[in-house]
Amino acid sequence: MDAVEARLRDTARGCLNAYRGWRQQPGEASIQTLSEAVHELRKALARIEIDMSASRREEQAIRPIPIPAHRTARRTP
Repeated sequence: MDAVEARLRDTARGCLNAYRGWRQQPGEASIQTLSEAVHELRKALARIEIDMSASRREEQAIRPIPIPAHRTARRTP
């Protein structure tokens, strides 16, 4: 398990526990705890989105960009 997966598991577990606590005892303290847990989960998910985006950029850098058809039609050898 890598660091990103471990962080995702921990934050998801914490968010679920905070949600259960809020459902059992609704109140300002439990809302604050749940809000903080949701925020941490969003940060973990944002890290995954950043990693996904970076992998796409690496993939696209490897592939050559095709010349559009309207440009190839104008080329004369």
